[in-house]
Amino acid sequence: MVLVLWIALTALLGARYFREQKRWTASRLGMTLTLVESMTGHRTRLAQEPREQWHLAEDQQLEGYQAVSRAADRQAAI
Repeated sequence: MVLVLWIALTALLGARYFREQKRWTASRLGMTLTLVESMTGHRTRLAQEPREQWHLAEDQQLEGYQAVSRAADRQAAI
């Protein structure tokens, strides 16, 4: 009975870890896509976007990535 409970607990924790890693990977790839798009449209961005707003979206994206990374690290530590 203890073995069955241990296997169930391990499977549950493994599934949660997998889910968090999947979210982390999606966030990281999303940031990469945004970076490539920003680099492609850099000249347009310089000409059309006010200088004060250049990095606002990047800051928000990094905050989200940090939150997802923290959650994935918590699951890894467990």
